[in-house]
Amino acid sequence: MTKLRTAGLTEEEKKIRIILDRANDAFIELDIKNVIVDWNARAEIIFGWTREQVIGKTFTEVIVPARYREARSTELMHFRNQAKGTSTISNKQIEMFALRCDGQEFIAEMTVFPVPVGNDVNLGAFIRNSSEWKAADENFRRLLELAPDALVVVNQQGNIVLVNSQTENIFGYRREELLGQTVEKVIPDRSNFIADRHKRVVSTGLELYALHKDGTEFPVEISLSPLETEEGVLISSAIRDITERKRLESDLRKQKELFQIILDSLADGVIVADNQGVFLVINRAAQQMTGIDFTGTPIDKWSELYGLYLPDTVTLYPVQDLPLVRAMNGETVVEVEVFIRNSFVPNGAWLNVNGAPMEIGNGAGRVGVIVFRDISKRKQTEQKNAQLAAIIESTDDAIIGSDLDGTIISWNDGAARMFGYSKDQVIGKLNSIIIPADYLGKETAVVQGLMVKDGRTEHHETVLQTKNGNLIPVSVTISPIKDKAGNIIGISKICKDITESKDAEQELLALAKELKRSNTELEQFASVTCHDLQEPLRGVAGCLEIIEEAYKGKLDDKADKLIRHAIDGASRMHALIHDLLSLSRATTDEMTIQSADLSLVLGSALENLEAPIKESQAIITHDALPIMAVDSTQFIQLFQNLISNAIKFRADRPLEIHVGAKRKNRHWLFSIRDNGIGFKQEYTDRIFIPFKRLHTQDQYPGTGIGLAICKRIVERHGGKIWAESEDGKGATFYFTIGEKNGNSD
Repeated sequence: MTKLRTAGLTEEEKKIRIILDRANDAFIELDIKNVIVDWNARAEIIFGWTREQVIGKTFTEVIVPARYREARSTELMHFRNQAKGTSTISNKQIEMFALRCDGQEFIAEMTVFPVPVGNDVNLGAFIRNSSEWKAADENFRRLLELAPDALVVVNQQGNIVLVNSQTENIFGYRREELLGQTVEKVIPDRSNFIADRHKRVVSTGLELYALHKDGTEFPVEISLSPLETEEGVLISSAIRDITERKRLESDLRKQKELFQIILDSLADGVIVADNQGVFLVINRAAQQMTGIDFTGTPIDKWSELYGLYLPDTVTLYPVQDLPLVRAMNGETVVEVEVFIRNSFVPNGAWLNVNGAPMEIGNGAGRVGVIVFRDISKRKQTEQKNAQLAAIIESTDDAIIGSDLDGTIISWNDGAARMFGYSKDQVIGKLNSIIIPADYLGKETAVVQGLMVKDGRTEHHETVLQTKNGNLIPVSVTISPIKDKAGNIIGISKICKDITESKDAEQELLALAKELKRSNTELEQFASVTCHDLQEPLRGVAGCLEIIEEAYKGKLDDKADKLIRHAIDGASRMHALIHDLLSLSRATTDEMTIQSADLSLVLGSALENLEAPIKESQAIITHDALPIMAVDSTQFIQLFQNLISNAIKFRADRPLEIHVGAKRKNRHWLFSIRDNGIGFKQEYTDRIFIPFKRLHTQDQYPGTGIGLAICKRIVERHGGKIWAESEDGKGATFYFTIGEKNGNSD
């Protein structure tokens, strides 16, 4: 490069010189005759002439081809004359052919500006070699026209400054109809996207709608990129008509939707995965059965994550042996059982899996496909059948199956032990082999009855015959064997040897008969004894009362107390004997069961208790009571005893007693509730035992038999009685009577 020429210059001129010599463009200064007076280092490089060679020569003879010299001289002279008349003239840009020292021409851009020198005006010019840029521009335009997409370039104001021929083809406009127009002419800005400068610069792959000259809209894909130019940043947009692609996508989407509908309508699960383990298809049944979704999971974690086990239900399935992995590896898998248990299937499920590899078209590779179904119910059935078979073979009962003709088709080990025949000896033979001749008619009637009753299970007792001719009593449960259509095709019998129970039954009957006789005698004895004791007891009590009347106050105090104690003892003995007779009658007297309105029965009991009710000022209420078939006399005593008990054990507060009745399932529940002193719940069983008392005779007089009588009455009516209480808070006595004893009126 030429050395910087700064000798003899002032400091200011040196700075200017340095700047000019380091400029990227050639700098030339011309005097009023267009003679070169300055020539920088870049000019030497571009034109090949040194500064010394050109200083003093005219501009046109050095760098302008001969054919353009006159025109250029005239142009420069005209610009200089304009510059003399004003101080605000703009720079002039000239595109021209320039000439190197070797005679080679090139395209150059020259920017000319006035340089005042005294009263004259020199011209300064920066010259740039634009040949390469022009060539690049030409190549760019050529590529622009060859591009398959419409290319539209807009300025910052959104006006179109450049389009290619494909733009004309796509939108139907001629080029000159688009240049200078806003881009909204072809891309309607419904989303305010084009108006946003930042979006326009950075967005790519956009799908919008374009507008054809004929007014029709069509889908396009647009990619935007910025172009840095001297005029500022332009936006280049590549626009592709995607109408056909959209149609194909719509068709493909419809096909996929149809395919998915078909898949989701299948009861079997379907999963497809590529060789990387990416799930491509999981239908609804597969998700419902397994909980597997499209979440990516490494193949080696499948068994652990999805809970896939070997048939032992404990050992995780080796990943390489999983049906889907084998299918992905090119194997065909047939009828493989997999047990799955995970958070989605917490109780576990059995899957029967089939799989195969499948090649995808267009060389896309191979995928693995598995189809499976939930066989948990089948496995449970198989397990139950196996358990049932084991039970059938291990039970001591004889279980025999036969067809409708009576031919034996199944015979368990229990039957072999009971009757002495092996399975081989009876299969295919008539079941009359174990039925005594006298019982064949009964057997036929039972089977016919089973058919008439639509196959309901029947129970009966009969006698069957063993191989050695012995007769054994058996309890038989006979059930139908049906086909899938519900038709009866055979008979199943379960025969239980009841020899021991029959013997025990006879012994029990004899024992019950003896016990009944003994109880009757005991009750008669108790009744007679109590009755006979009353007369002498009355005599003793009468004598004691005469003695007390005759000698009271004539003997000492001790004697008076002894006499009074004897009289009280006789009175208590009389009450005890009376209550014992009542208890005996409640047990032994023949009951007269008749329909009775229990509201009236309760009224009779309350009349009998009029005095104690009045004395205690008890408030007694009751629900509507039903009409029932009962022994009215005993029920009067039942109500009377329970209400009397509530009056006796009242507290220091106004006494309230309520008699309730509610229908419960197939019986009536009665209740007598009071607010008396109550008792501890732990004593609830004790209070119904004769003579068992919770209080002393001095505290509450009585014999302790009243509640025992209530218990006998309720039990003789087929019911139960009990009490609930809390000490100090009252008590409630409950008893039940079967609904068959009453009606709902």
